[in-house]
Amino acid sequence: MHNLLVAQSGGPTSAINATLSGVITEAMIQGGIDRIYGGLNGIEGILQEKIIDLLDHINNTMDLDKLAQTPAAALFLPLQAGRAGRVYCPVPGSD
Repeated sequence: MHNLLVAQSGGPTSAINATLSGVITEAMIQGGIDRIYGGLNGIEGILQEKIIDLLDHINNTMDLDKLAQTPAAALFLPLQAGRAGRVYCPVPGSD
């Protein structure tokens, strides 16, 4: 079995979350993947080991649908100095 690591990059729009939802969905369909991890704040989060297990937050297809339709970028942390334009929107089920 394998693990999958995904990160987001680019403008915080619902399109970027739809892509994330599609990656998770396809990984589940293909099988052979134990865990799906997300790097917070893109590659920076991966390099700093700021990684979450997305399957802890996605419980069903309704969560994936919500994620796909949510504006902002699910894997970005709150705005920080020098990080204008990055918006945080929690992955469904993380609240």
